Amino acid sequence: MANQPMIPGSQVVAYVMRETSFGTPRKPAGADALLPIDITLTPTQEREARDDRSSSSDYAESVEGRYSATWEITKYLMPSGTAGVSPDDHHLLNAGFGNSSGSATCCEYSLATAHTTSLTIRRGARANHADLSDFQDHVDGAIVNRIEFGWGSQGRNNLATVTYGGPAKEWGWTGNSTLNPDRPQNASHLTGNVTADTSLQFTKGSVFQIEKQAGVWDTAGGSGALITSINVTNHMLYFAETLNASHSGDDVIKPYNPTAITSGSPIHAKLGWLSLDGGTSQVRHLGGKITFEDNRELLADEYGQDSATEVLRKGKRNVTYTMDFYAKKTEMGDILGKARRGTNLHIQVLLGEQSGKRVRFRMKNCESNVMGVDLPDNDMGRYTLSGRAYGVNGNDSFRVQIV
Repeated sequence: MANQPMIPGSQVVAYVMRETSFGTPRKPAGADALLPIDITLTPTQEREARDDRSSSSDYAESVEGRYSATWEITKYLMPSGTAGVSPDDHHLLNAGFGNSSGSATCCEYSLATAHTTSLTIRRGARANHADLSDFQDHVDGAIVNRIEFGWGSQGRNNLATVTYGGPAKEWGWTGNSTLNPDRPQNASHLTGNVTADTSLQFTKGSVFQIEKQAGVWDTAGGSGALITSINVTNHMLYFAETLNASHSGDDVIKPYNPTAITSGSPIHAKLGWLSLDGGTSQVRHLGGKITFEDNRELLADEYGQDSATEVLRKGKRNVTYTMDFYAKKTEMGDILGKARRGTNLHIQVLLGEQSGKRVRFRMKNCESNVMGVDLPDNDMGRYTLSGRAYGVNGNDSFRVQIV
C-alpha cells in the first residue's frame, strides 16, 4: 500500500458553539475558535455480547446499545486583553457556571440552579501541506460539568491554565473523500446532496467543503455544509446549504476548519495576589487550584432512546481548592489555627495586573482542612491549604470575574 498523508496532532484548533436546542450540531466559525493545550473527544458505543449458553465455546453475536461521549479541553487561562470583551472560552465558562453578565469593565460568570446549556465542540486538524491531511471530529449535546483553574505552582510552567470537561450526547467525524466520478449528476447538485466516493469518511453533523480547483474551496456560502443525514448504500451526503458552484467527479471533499480568530495572552505567576479576608490584606503563596464540579448529567437511560435526550441536575455542586505556601513563622500559625478552628475564610485570588488582562476568583464562605507541614531536607518547609467553598444565599459559592 502506498504511503498516505497523515494527520498532524500539533496543528489543532478547537471550536466551541452554543446549541439552539440540545444535541443539534452547530457549524464552526473562526470566531468560535480557541487554542487548546490538549483536547480529547472520546466516543462510547455499547455492544453487549450475548452470554446465553449454547453448544459453542464462542460468543455468537453482540447487541448494539446506546452511544455517548465524553470530552475534555485544557488551555491557558487567557482574558481577551480588552476590558469588557469576553474571552475565547466564553461559551465554556457560560455553559459551566450558567450565568454571565458584562459591562464596559468586567465579564462575570456566576452560578445557576439548573441550567441546560449544551454545546457543539469540534476539534480540527489543519494540515496546510500536501503531505498531510485535514481532519475534524466533534461532539454535540456536550455539557460542562467540571472546571479546574490552576495557577503558579499548580499551573503549567507557572502559567495559569483552565480545564473543562463533561459528557456529551454523540461523537462524529469528518474525513476526506472525493465526489464520485461515476455520478455526473453531481455537477448540477447545488443544493440538497452530493455523492461521495465513500460515505465512510463522514457522519451526521460533519461539516465539509469541496475543492473547485487547486486551492479554491467551495464553502457553501462561507460556513461549510453540515451533513444532516447519509445514505450509506449510495454514499449520498445530504445538507441544507447551497453550494457556491457546480462540481464534477473527483473534486476533493474535506473538513471545513475555518481560520482561528483568537485573542489574549497567558498569565504568568509573577502577576497577582491572594487574600484570605476578602481583599483587606494579601498573603504570599506559590500557586493553587480551584475545582468546580457541578453535578449535572445527561438523561440517557430512558427506554426507547438510543442516546441522551436532556440535561438534569443529580446533586449539589462541589467547589474545592488547594493552595501552596512556604511555611513562615507567624503567617503559617495563623492559617493553621483558622483551619483547626473551622474559621470561615473569604478567599479572593487575582491573576494578572492590567485592565482586561486580569482574572479574579471569589469564594466568600470557605472552610479549610487541617493540614500537615512538609519539611524536606533540601528546601524550605511548605504546606498546602485545602478546603471547600460553601454558599451563603444560594448559587454564590464561587464566581469568576475578568476585569
